[in-house]
Amino acid sequence: MIFLNILFFLIPVPEELVYNARFGPFPAGVIRLYFEEVNGIYKITCIQKTSEGISHIYRVNDRYEVWVDTTYKPLLYEAWIEEGRYKRHRKIAFYHYRGFAIYNDRDTVELSSDAREIFSLIYYIRTLSPSPGDTLVLMLHDGKRNREIAVPVSEVKIGDETYLVITPFVEGVKVFGGQGLILYYNSDMIPSVLYVDLKFGHIKAIKR
Repeated sequence: MIFLNILFFLIPVPEELVYNARFGPFPAGVIRLYFEEVNGIYKITCIQKTSEGISHIYRVNDRYEVWVDTTYKPLLYEAWIEEGRYKRHRKIAFYHYRGFAIYNDRDTVELSSDAREIFSLIYYIRTLSPSPGDTLVLMLHDGKRNREIAVPVSEVKIGDETYLVITPFVEGVKVFGGQGLILYYNSDMIPSVLYVDLKFGHIKAIKR
């Protein structure tokens, strides 16, 4: 139990991270990440909204909520997606101790004991304190599948700040509406820059 408490001590509760997102040279909107405790359970919330100008061309209004245990394994995932004319609601209940997950279309699928979805994975990585040259072996659950991914860790210096660069890329998995994700963690293991590959161009979100 002491070890589990240390995991959460590394991340302030509550915590709010706000990012200004740009599509190439153009302001695109805001991404907000919240980490909080609600009635003794931990919750990650991600909100993505396009700016007023971009919304006239292509509107994004997404909300993700993930309830996690003290090892960042998801207990309940829910997403409300509004991107252009596309709307979708997804809900997944994770039963790690029984080895399955139930989707809101009533499908029951096998669940790896170490599986996390992408948002809980972003926070879980913060507790690992990896070093440049490491390769993280992580289990991602997405699209009713469990996928073991090998994630290389590198280092880059931007201005006066040095970042760990982590790329949890899985082909076919959409992250933040894009096709791939690169995370830049600062020396405090806060994801300071999010880089999302799109079919046409990219989104770069920088923490305020």
